[in-house]
Amino acid sequence: MVAKISMLLALADGKGPAILLPHVSVAIKLLKSVENNLPDLIDFSQHEPSTEKTLKVREAIKRHQKIDRSRLLRNLSRSVSGPELTRAIVDLKDQQLITEDCSPTGARIYIWLGNS
Repeated sequence: MVAKISMLLALADGKGPAILLPHVSVAIKLLKSVENNLPDLIDFSQHEPSTEKTLKVREAIKRHQKIDRSRLLRNLSRSVSGPELTRAIVDLKDQQLITEDCSPTGARIYIWLGNS
């Protein structure tokens, strides 16, 4: 990979097809940077709008530890709709990060189970 990036850098340099030491040095630095940031890049590449909504719901439930559905929806009303909340709740329950219960008045309550 270093050789390929070095070739591209040499061509972009415009001084001919010869690969010089500065091209190799820059290629190595670029690859180390990518390697260091790879987990973040992979995480970012997997984000979809629905993933973002689930993360928002997850953080809200985690922050409150225990919250009823209407309050949760009210807190997230600017960024998460009712159907999106339902999908996020299903995802979080599948991941065993939350559980669902009922209050004495019959309202749905979401309880945080996760550690992180």
